[in-house]
Amino acid sequence: LPSTAHAAFLKAGHYLGIKVVRVPVNPGTFRADVEAMGWAVCANTVLLVGSAPSFAQGVLDPLEALADLAQRRGVPLHVDCCLGSLLLPLMDKLGYEVPPFDFRLPGVCSISVDLHTYGFAPKGSAVILYASEEARHHQYFVAADWA
Repeated sequence: LPSTAHAAFLKAGHYLGIKVVRVPVNPGTFRADVEAMGWAVCANTVLLVGSAPSFAQGVLDPLEALADLAQRRGVPLHVDCCLGSLLLPLMDKLGYEVPPFDFRLPGVCSISVDLHTYGFAPKGSAVILYASEEARHHQYFVAADWA
């Protein structure tokens, strides 16, 4: 987890009892350090995270390189696109050079989108997208006896 990733990942690790390994980012660009993240991956790694963009600095992590690392190491990559989800596709259409940040990158398994950030939806409205039905299936929960 890059040290600039959203604090929600730390909260999730706490609740799920998962040790979160925070990796320092490049001090000059504030982008994820792919080499350092590669060294942090081990047999117990369950997820890599990249931001598009990070909240505090507004920079995109090197997602193409992170997706490549994820594929090589057999670990899913989640893209936190909460801040940029409604802007990045429009910037691309307006002619700005936007590097791939979504499912066009093999290795990206999920993307989080905040609809309340620039989407004029109520606070807390969010969506998680999955690259495959198999990954999405793990999100399901059924309580047939709930009244």
